[in-house]
Amino acid sequence: MDDSELEARLRRRLHERFDGHRAPSELRASVTAGMAAQPPATRRRVAFHFLFAGSRQLLAATAVVVVVVIVGLALTGRDGSVGVPVVSPSPSVSPLPTATAGGSPSTPVASATPDVPQASVPPISTAAWSGLAFQHLQGAPELSTVVPWAGGYIAISGSNSAGQLGAWLSRDGRAWTELPATTFGLDDPTHNTFVIGGTACGSGVLIAGEDASGTGILWFSQDGYAWRKGAIPGAVIARVRESMIAGSRAGAVVANEDGPVVDMTSDCSSWLSVPLPGPLAAQVSAVGVFGTGFVALDASSPAPGSQPGAWWSNDGENWSAATVQQAKGNDFQAVWTGTSGLLAMSTTGDTPGLETLWSSKDGHAWVKDDAADPFGARLSGEGVGDPAGSILGDGTRFLAYGSPGDAADKPIEYLASPDGVHWTRLAPRGDLPTGLSGALEVFQMRDGVLISGDAGSWFATAVTN
Repeated sequence: MDDSELEARLRRRLHERFDGHRAPSELRASVTAGMAAQPPATRRRVAFHFLFAGSRQLLAATAVVVVVVIVGLALTGRDGSVGVPVVSPSPSVSPLPTATAGGSPSTPVASATPDVPQASVPPISTAAWSGLAFQHLQGAPELSTVVPWAGGYIAISGSNSAGQLGAWLSRDGRAWTELPATTFGLDDPTHNTFVIGGTACGSGVLIAGEDASGTGILWFSQDGYAWRKGAIPGAVIARVRESMIAGSRAGAVVANEDGPVVDMTSDCSSWLSVPLPGPLAAQVSAVGVFGTGFVALDASSPAPGSQPGAWWSNDGENWSAATVQQAKGNDFQAVWTGTSGLLAMSTTGDTPGLETLWSSKDGHAWVKDDAADPFGARLSGEGVGDPAGSILGDGTRFLAYGSPGDAADKPIEYLASPDGVHWTRLAPRGDLPTGLSGALEVFQMRDGVLISGDAGSWFATAVTN
C-alpha cells in the first residue's frame, strides 16, 4: 500500500465516525494522526482513484492495458456489476417495480441507463433468524450508506474527505452496479456535495442530499437510475442526518427545523407541513416508521430542566403526543423499530457514558431501558463508557452487533430481536470477514446482513432453521 492509498483510508475512517466535512482542518489532522494502529471498530448508527501517466515504450503500455482489462473483467463480470459472490447460482431477472406514487419532485434529470445487476429483489425475511451464512463479495465497493426500497438498494461509497463519492444500485444487495458520476450531483469538483440519508417512499426511493452551497436537495426515483431533483421541504437538521427522514409504502416524513414540525407526503411528490402538539421550543430530531404509521422524537432538551418529548401518528398527518418518562436534560438522537416494539437513544452531552436507551411497545409511551442493550458499555480503554455494541432496526426486526464489555479484539457477535426485548444470538458460518483494519459498516438487508469495510464487503444470508 502506497502513502496516497493509506492517507485515503485514514481519511475515510475519520469521516465514518464524525461529520468530518464540518470540522476544521486542524481538528481533522489531529484526529487522523491519532487513528494509526486502531483495531476494527463498530459504531452506533444515529449517517480515489489515481491514474498512470505515460510509459517509456509501447510494449510496456500495451502490457499494462491488457492486465487492467483482464483484472477488470474478473472483478466486474460480464454484466458490468461487481460484488457478486465468488460462487453463486445465476439469478433470475426481475422487472422494475411498477410506479404507484402520484408524481415525483420537479426538475427531471436525465441519465444514461447503467448495466443493472441481473438479480431479483429478495422477499423480506419474516421468519425468526438463527444464524448468518457469510460470503465474500468479490470486488464490491466499500459502502458508507445503504438505502433499502421496493426495487432493491441504493448505496453510497467513499467519503468527501477522500475524494468524490460514488452512487451504486443493487437489486439483491450482492451484485452492485455503479451509477453515473452525475447522480445526486456527486461529480461536484469541490467535493462539498453530500448524501444525508434516504428512505423508501411508495414504490420508489427518496435520497436527501446537500449541495456545495448548503442547500438541501431531495432526489426521487421509481427505478433507481432515472432521478428527479427537488428541494427538501422545510429545513434539514444536519446534525441528526440519518434519522431525519423515514418512509414506507404509505409515504414519507421529514424532520423540519422550524420547531415541532414535520413535513409529510403520501404521493412522494407534494409535501404538507404538519405542526405537532406541544411546546414551541420542541425540535424534531428523529423520525421512524412503525407498522403503517410513524413516530417522531424531540431533540430540544440538552438544557438543564427541559424534558424530552415524542409523538406518534397512524398516517403522518394527524399526530398525538406520546408519554415520556421524566428524564430532564436528555436529548433524543435516534429511533429504531421492529415488528412489535421500538428502541430509541438519548444523550445528555458529548461525554462518553451519557447515552441512554429507551423502549416502547407502540410509540405511545417511552421508558428508559438500558437492559435493552445486549452488549452493555465499554469498561476500559478508548471510548470507555460508550456502548460496546450498535443497534439497527428496519421495521421487521432489530439487529445488534458488537463485542460485550471489553472484548473489542474478539470476533463481532450478531443478535436479532423482533421487539428489542428478546434477543437471539446468530450463529456465524461461511467466509467470515477478515483483514479489516478500520471501522466497519453493518447494514440490515431483506434477507440478511451486509458488512462493508476497508478489506471488502461480505453478505451474510439469514439462516432461519
